[in-house]
Amino acid sequence: MSPSSARTPCSPARIAAPNRNYVGMIEREENAPTVDTLEKLAEVLQVEPTSLLQR
Repeated sequence: MSPSSARTPCSPARIAAPNRNYVGMIEREENAPTVDTLEKLAEVLQVEPTSLLQR
């Protein structure tokens, strides 16, 4: 298998968030996610979006 055809693992945050620091900013309450981002994160994490809103 050539390096270009190898699949690299991606974290859920990398798949769902616009940039690599965005999820950390959300976790530290420095930024609020959009509804679209919240839905994408929930889908990737296989949870209900409302569960991401609970403290």
